[in-house]
Amino acid sequence: MSTPLDVVQAFAADAFRTFGVLTNREYIEAKCSATGSLRTTIDISGDASSAITVRTERLLPANVPAVAQSFVGETIDVTEVQEWSAPDHDGSRSAIVTVKFSGPLRFEGTADLRPTSQGCSIHTLGRLTAKVPFVGGTIEQEAARQTEKYLRVEESLAAEWLGRA
Repeated sequence: MSTPLDVVQAFAADAFRTFGVLTNREYIEAKCSATGSLRTTIDISGDASSAITVRTERLLPANVPAVAQSFVGETIDVTEVQEWSAPDHDGSRSAIVTVKFSGPLRFEGTADLRPTSQGCSIHTLGRLTAKVPFVGGTIEQEAARQTEKYLRVEESLAAEWLGRA
């Protein structure tokens, strides 16, 4: 069993500018800090004009339901890999996204960056899977809530950065 994740983020800047912010090392560090990361490691391969891979490793406090606490402990290691394609002429691009969590949880999906009439959007679509008998669904649902919360912080912080000169 797995739990779907389907989130759309909206940005008030074109796809090229937005992607430049989202793949900026200082922005990624600020985003990780704003979402409670205790430690962050960032590796960016490529550049915004071509295919690019962004790998982020974070150590997060384990703010999980009691039923999941015994599976994860006090902290959670999170490794996120976004493998972005080169941009199309309008800045559109797609990514394969994988997120591995310490413990028996994983996310696999896609992220699609597309222009809109107000700027651009990113549609993240995928599934969270926790391979834990009896309580896996509970863990997946909490992970989905936390992931959406994380993406909303990313959206809000990116709006601040895009609002700068």
